[in-house]
Amino acid sequence: MTGAAAVRHRRGEILLLQRVRRSGGPVTAAVLIAAIAFGAALLAVWSYLRWPGAAPNTIASAILHAILAFGGLQVAAIGLGRAAASSDYAAELTLILVVLPALTYAFLAALWVMRLFAASLKGVG
Repeated sequence: MTGAAAVRHRRGEILLLQRVRRSGGPVTAAVLIAAIAFGAALLAVWSYLRWPGAAPNTIASAILHAILAFGGLQVAAIGLGRAAASSDYAAELTLILVVLPALTYAFLAALWVMRLFAASLKGVG
């Protein structure tokens, strides 16, 4: 029953059972990094919209946040490299606990910088 769906009744509940043919095996590193980056971007946009008062008010402070965020990315990349050399479990843990927050903060800092640059350009034109 590969690729097909089956419906089964159990005590008044309808369960949809589906078997999907697996092709390709495990997730590649490139796909995992892309998914982590996309998730971090979504978290950054959510944080930006959820807490608008957390954004810096001056361009200098926003650029400082961006510099700190990209420094954090460098530290996260070094940590990920060391964790990947250690074990797969350590690499996965580092991805979730270190790289994801660092990448989210970098995206958020970039949003803050873009917002302040756009606000400063409104009066120019």
